[in-house]
Amino acid sequence: MSGNTVSEFFSMGGSGFYVWSAYGVAAVVMLGLLGSSLAWHRRLTGQLRNKSRRSASAPPVALDKTGGDWP
Repeated sequence: MSGNTVSEFFSMGGSGFYVWSAYGVAAVVMLGLLGSSLAWHRRLTGQLRNKSRRSASAPPVALDKTGGDWP
């Protein structure tokens, strides 16, 4: 740091408040996006798991109604 103190580094020549508050806002936004993404992922995987369980317990359904012994 060549003789500079830690407090001088954090004050950044008088504009430290603006710089560090911008970093803080960016960190809060990124953490919010991370939390939102994780919640969406959990909700979606739960829905897919429930849908998979329902379809596994349902009787099989014929997909092709154009041929075979259909009435």
